[in-house]
Amino acid sequence: MHITLRNSLEALKRTPNSRLPKLVEKRPVYYVNGRKGVLCHGCANAICSDWTDNDSPLDIPVEFHVSWFTEHRCSVCDDLIEGVYNE
Repeated sequence: MHITLRNSLEALKRTPNSRLPKLVEKRPVYYVNGRKGVLCHGCANAICSDWTDNDSPLDIPVEFHVSWFTEHRCSVCDDLIEGVYNE
């Protein structure tokens, strides 16, 4: 599952209570920024809420993927991102 977020990010930045989801269809997801860095949902939301036009557009999340296995770490906070199949 691969969904592009670019159009949704403008709306997210303008709506203070908007949040990127941790789960999509009951499956944990991780986000990828324009630098191909992996982001947990908490850091992705923090980046979006703090982002201004002066920041690099490469830092904001541009897509997300289902985290099937617990194999990804957030490139910002280094937390392990939960997977569908935790082993």
